[in-house]
Amino acid sequence: MMRTKGSVILAVVFMMLIAFMGLSLLNFSLLHNRIAKARSIHGSRSAALHNLLTVTLHRDTEKISDTEFNGPVIDGAEYFNPVSYPGGRVGSMNLEKSFSFTTREFPVYKIIRSVFRIDVTAENGRQKWRSESIFNIVSGNIPFSFLPVIINPGAMSAETDRFTWPGGKTVNGSIPHHVNNNAEFDIRTYLLQILGISGEELSASGIMDRFGCPVGQGPAGDRICLNTSGDVAGPVFVNGDADKITLSSEGIFQQIEIVQNPDYLRISYSPQQIRIESPGESGILHRKFNEIVIVNGDVLELGSGSSPALTPGSSPEFIILGNINISSSITGKTGPQHSNIHSRITILSAPSPFSGTGSAPALSFSGSGPLIIHGSININGKILVAASEILVRGNIYCRNLSNPENIRVEPFINPEPLANDNFYLRDTAFIRDFRTESIEEVVPDE
Repeated sequence: MMRTKGSVILAVVFMMLIAFMGLSLLNFSLLHNRIAKARSIHGSRSAALHNLLTVTLHRDTEKISDTEFNGPVIDGAEYFNPVSYPGGRVGSMNLEKSFSFTTREFPVYKIIRSVFRIDVTAENGRQKWRSESIFNIVSGNIPFSFLPVIINPGAMSAETDRFTWPGGKTVNGSIPHHVNNNAEFDIRTYLLQILGISGEELSASGIMDRFGCPVGQGPAGDRICLNTSGDVAGPVFVNGDADKITLSSEGIFQQIEIVQNPDYLRISYSPQQIRIESPGESGILHRKFNEIVIVNGDVLELGSGSSPALTPGSSPEFIILGNINISSSITGKTGPQHSNIHSRITILSAPSPFSGTGSAPALSFSGSGPLIIHGSININGKILVAASEILVRGNIYCRNLSNPENIRVEPFINPEPLANDNFYLRDTAFIRDFRTESIEEVVPDE
C-alpha cells in the first residue's frame, strides 16, 4: 500500500514538473515571439527611417550642389535655411533639417564652412537616423586655382571664335564654371611685380639689361638669362622660342633644362643652393631660386626627363607668352593631405605684353598618352587635346577647350592660389568640397 501511494506521488510530481516545463517553454516561446516581433517592428521602422533619410539627402545634395549664387555671399543662411530646405512630417516620421555656418576671412575672399544635418525621427520618438554633411562656400575674388575647370568664352577674340566650346559637355564628369566678363587675367602687371619694375613699359631688351645679360646675336635677339643680382636668384628670362624645356628630379635637387639651339641653361636647385650650367659658364650659388621661368615666345616641347619629374616641395612656375606643347607627363610625389611637401607645376600663358600685338596662345597636349599633370594650367587662350587621355590634378582655366571628353580634372586638395591681384574671378561664389561625413542611427535626445 505504501509503495502504491509513493508511486502515485512520484507520478504527480513528475506530471507537475512536465507541466511546469511546458508552461516555461510556452512562456519562453511567447516571450521570444514578442522579442522577434519587436525586433521586426524596430527593423522595419529603422529601414523606413533610413530610406527616407538617404532619399532626402540625395535630393538635397543635388539641390545644394546646383545652387547658383547671385554674386558674393554674405552669410550662408541667405540660401540655406528652413524656408529653402523645409522639414515636416512624412507619413509617421518627422523630418528635420538644419544648417550652421563658420566664416574664415582672407584678404580678398572668404570661406564659409557649412554643416548640413538631417534628422529623421519615428512617431514614437524612440528611433532616429541622422546624416551630417559639410561643404564650403567660397565667396569674393576667387583665385582660378580654387575651381577645377573654368571656361571663359566671353574673353575670346575674333581669332579664337572659331573654336567653340561644345555646349552641354563636361570635362570627363566635371562641370565647367562658365564666366564672361568677371575674370581678371592681368599678366602684364604680374610680370612687373615679379621683375620689380614700377611705372615702366615692358621690353625684352630692358629686362635683359636689368639681368646684366646682353641681347643675343640671333635675328630676334634670342637669349636665355638668369637674374642673379638679388638675395634670391631668378627669374629666368628666355627671349625668343624655347626648343625644349625638361623637368626632372635628382635626390633633393629639382632640375630645369632649357634649350634654345645652340644655347642652353641647366639649373639644379634645392632650398639652399643653385647649380648652374650653360655654354662657357658653370657654378654654384648659395641662395634660393624663386622657381620662375619667363618665356617671351613659344615652347615647342615641355616635358619630363624623369618620373617623377618634380622634387617633393618644388613648385616651378612657367610664364609662357606664346604657344605651348606638352609632350609628356609632369608629376611629383605627394605628401600627406595637409603637409607642405606637395610638388606641382604652374603654367601661365597669355598674349605677349612686350609687343602689344600678340595673338591668343594655344596649349596642346600631344604624345600617345595617357598624360598626367600635377599642377595649375591657366591659358588666356585655347587648349587643344590631341592625346587620348589627360589627367590634370589641379585646375584648368582657358577660353576654349577641345575634346573635353578626353580630359579629367581632379581638384587639388590645398591649392596654392596664383597672385590674388592678377588672376581671379570677381565677386563670385561657388560651393566646394561637399562631402557627407556620417549616416547613422542615433539615440534620440531625452
